[in-house]
Amino acid sequence: YAVEVSAASGEVAAYDGGELAARVEVGCILWDLSSCEEHARFLLQHYAVSVVEGVLLHYGGDVNATRVVEVSVGILANIVCHKALVPHASLQSARLQALVLQLLCTSTDAAVLTELCRLLSALCRQRSPTHGTEQARGEEKPPPSSPQQQQQHQQQQQQQQENGEGEHD
Repeated sequence: YAVEVSAASGEVAAYDGGELAARVEVGCILWDLSSCEEHARFLLQHYAVSVVEGVLLHYGGDVNATRVVEVSVGILANIVCHKALVPHASLQSARLQALVLQLLCTSTDAAVLTELCRLLSALCRQRSPTHGTEQARGEEKPPPSSPQQQQQHQQQQQQQQENGEGEHD
């Protein structure tokens, strides 16, 4: 069992590795779903941002739960990748913004930092006055990411390398 004491409220939460693993598994399913705009919209309608905020509040400082944090931030990043959903994503919460900035400043986990960069990058792209001109110039915006899509992308890159179809300068 692991025990966590909240510095803010003094609450003690106990959980075992099985409970944490189950949360990660469910989170990965939501992460995959959030890569599709229609599914991400459904998640927003069911308060996904508030749920993720609660997860980050609970597990954000727990070094034993970095995978939960990575998955949670990945869900937010995927939602923000869908331009039509950004106004509905309720990302204006001061508490959520503080949690994201705190994670950015304190996390040493590479996967968490990667997802934080994806989230912030997507937010910057959405707010950029030149957003949308990337397609006009022939540049692709990065697609939403999920563990399954990352694995598929790596497999495609390996196949291209094996077939000699890599990028040429």
